[in-house]
Amino acid sequence: MFQAAMQAELHDAFQKSPFDKLSDGNVAEVLPRALTALADWAVAQQRIRLLRTVTAEGVRFPHIAAAYHAALVGRIIAPLKALLDTWIDRGQIDRHDSEHSARQLVAMIMGQVQQHAMMNGSKLTREQLVTCARAAADLFLRGHAGTDQQTV
Repeated sequence: MFQAAMQAELHDAFQKSPFDKLSDGNVAEVLPRALTALADWAVAQQRIRLLRTVTAEGVRFPHIAAAYHAALVGRIIAPLKALLDTWIDRGQIDRHDSEHSARQLVAMIMGQVQQHAMMNGSKLTREQLVTCARAAADLFLRGHAGTDQQTV
């Protein structure tokens, strides 16, 4: 019963990607919005509860932890990688391992906002989420912006 409930919760939690409604555009404009959308998505109570449960029960139910990871890769990391690849192809950011960068950006955003929510019992304010996202975008662009791009 627990496993069926967790599978349903995983499906619901990852049904919508934070990147589903992003418009195409310049990396310096879109990346901060994408990371803000990720931060908003990550701190939804449903996702905090799910993370807490997967963390607590992952050893006893490794297939649930694996399913969580697969959903994270498929619905979060892969779409962000696709955005990065588009910007690489356009010369807006330098060629590099975009999957690694997508994983790092996701870890920076989700780690900061979800840890705060789990440890403090409250999520960051909208302004704090935006600040977090802009800081991550700025850090990324300082290392990878193409010659015609400026940091955020």
